[in-house]
Amino acid sequence: MTRRDIAPLAVAALVGGAAMYALVAGPSPTQPVTLVAPVPSGCVLTAPQNLTATSSGGSVHLSWSPVECARAYGVHREDVPQGALGSVTATEYTDRTLRVGAQVTYFVTGYAQEQQIREGPLSEFVQVVVQ
Repeated sequence: MTRRDIAPLAVAALVGGAAMYALVAGPSPTQPVTLVAPVPSGCVLTAPQNLTATSSGGSVHLSWSPVECARAYGVHREDVPQGALGSVTATEYTDRTLRVGAQVTYFVTGYAQEQQIREGPLSEFVQVVVQ
């Protein structure tokens, strides 16, 4: 099972009459779960910046600058119509589902709550040829 097969869980609760959200995610079913800090109410998501892609060994490694308010990021590849390749809490992702020589295009979005409840604007697109 790969990281993208694991669906994080969003948790919502009322605290003192205000809605608070937290992301519960684990990198695999056998590794510990991480509780991420609640997202402040009214926080505005911006597009992830400085998206870069490097390729070697038939995979592509992506990295980007963190977004204030984002508790997770959706990693998208242009040729995948069903949505994000995966959801991560770090500002990097490695795509290992490629064939050498393919040209692929990626973009990233920030999530204020998990599971695309509050998805921010798209990053710039980045293209890479798989090495």
